[in-house]
Amino acid sequence: MEEEKPQVKRTFDSYYRKKLLEKINNIKEKSQLVLIFKIVNRDIGNDYSENKSGIFFNMNLLSNDAIIEISDLINTFIETETENASENTEDKVTYKSYSDNEVEVYNSFGSRLSNQEKSILKKCKNFN
Repeated sequence: MEEEKPQVKRTFDSYYRKKLLEKINNIKEKSQLVLIFKIVNRDIGNDYSENKSGIFFNMNLLSNDAIIEISDLINTFIETETENASENTEDKVTYKSYSDNEVEVYNSFGSRLSNQEKSILKKCKNFN
């Protein structure tokens, strides 16, 4: 006779598991995917299928503890990824103007100037 496992109520619904699966699909780093697979393999054993397209498993078979562990792992990975991305963008984006701000000069004349009037003012400024 087979020993039946006690029924444990699922705390995470199918919608949460589907969203978690979408986050897993967005991960491109192989080391993170290997860590997730180790958690899955430890929890459900060899109850997965594997082919040249990848490894497939049923998210509904995972226990609540495994879902929590995978979710925490993904959240820490996303946090570190966004921190690294924000640090990279801060270093790269610097604005340097090529010339003095000419708009302030034009705004001091009052009404809006036409392009012809602006070019005349530029020529006068260059001669001085």
